[in-house]
Amino acid sequence: AMPQGPGESLLLAPVRALVLPHTLALRLTVLREQHPVRYQHSLRVMLVCLYLACKSGLRERDLPALAAAAAMSAWYHSPSEYGV
Repeated sequence: AMPQGPGESLLLAPVRALVLPHTLALRLTVLREQHPVRYQHSLRVMLVCLYLACKSGLRERDLPALAAAAAMSAWYHSPSEYGV
């Protein structure tokens, strides 16, 4: 495992706490396999959202739900928005 900086564990803890419904996990798997650029974008969006939520004081228990919603953001955008 790569060493983590002090802020990394704060951002990654909600991701590790995610328990996704099967349908959502399947959608993310399809996105990763068929649209890797969109998938990577969704992960970046998720990390930015988590960072901003932590900085604004969102409760820690609400972060996993935010992470899931943000990760799915790329599912609802047009592929042309990513140059695909």
